[in-house]
Order: sequence, then structure tokens, then C-alpha cells
Amino acid sequence: MKITNEELMHEIWRMQLEKTASGVINHYIGGGIGLESGTYDERKHYACDVHIMDRDKITKKIGYTRLLHRIRRLSDDGSIKTLMTTGTYLKGKRVSTVLTFMIDCKEAESAYYDSCEFWRSNGVPSGTYKLEDGRDCCRTTMDVDYDKLLKECRKMLVGKYGLFTPKNNG
Repeated sequence: MKITNEELMHEIWRMQLEKTASGVINHYIGGGIGLESGTYDERKHYACDVHIMDRDKITKKIGYTRLLHRIRRLSDDGSIKTLMTTGTYLKGKRVSTVLTFMIDCKEAESAYYDSCEFWRSNGVPSGTYKLEDGRDCCRTTMDVDYDKLLKECRKMLVGKYGLFTPKNNG
């Protein structure tokens, strides 16, 4: 089965919105969660990027390896941004390996802040406070239904930002 670049971009965008809903949350030992602090530019690679190993969740229309090649092509033509690492050797040559990828646009930034605001308005704290010995401790909560809120946040983001369109990219 074939998939066009436009359809693939729609699926990457959907996956990125779903990742953004959970990516702004930090999970702590003991079950507490806290809201990510920082700006979009500081946190986008953690909060919004899709990991290359999760690409099978994007679409089943093309195979896992073929999808990797398509993602690389979208990166080469500037449609998506990738975080790369060098250090892999293939036939004696050092090559770059894609680790994560995302559509970096104004709507992605807005989705990041909307996700943060959603979690904040549902009782998830952010920031730190000082312990008696002077160390910083992150504000967390265990008083929310994480799974339920995650579904609601994903639904909100997909409903608001919908399908990716080429005008979004830039």
C-alpha cells in the first residue's frame, strides 16, 4: 500500500500532537507527576519529538524500514526537523543516525503551551521549592487521574490543531 508525503505528514503531525500531550509531564519515583518547566525552544526535543523507534505507531501503510527512508527524505527536504547523532559506522564510514523527528512550526509551539496550560488547569504543578537543607525539590502531585487527563489532552490538541497542512510548516 502507498502513502503520499501529505498523508505521511498528517500522520506524523497526529503522532506529534499525541506526544506533546504527554511530553510536557515529568514522572517521578513514587508516582508523582509534575509539569515541565521551560520554554518551547528549551524543551521541544523532549516534549514534542517522536522517537525513531516509535515510527511504527505512525502508519501501517508502509513497512518499518521503508518508513525510515521516507522520514529521512522528509528531513532532507526540510519538511521535518530531526535530532541526529553521528558515530554509527557503516562500511568504515561515519554516518548520521536519526534519533527523533518533529514538524517544527508555530502550531507545534502553540500546542506545547496549550498542553502545559491544560495540565496546569487540571491541578498538575510546576516549578520547585526549597527543602530545609537548601536543596531544590520539584513540585508534584498524585491527586489526578493521569490516564483520563492524558486522553482529554490528546483529544483537545487533535481537535484544536487537526490535520497538518503545508501552510503550518514554517
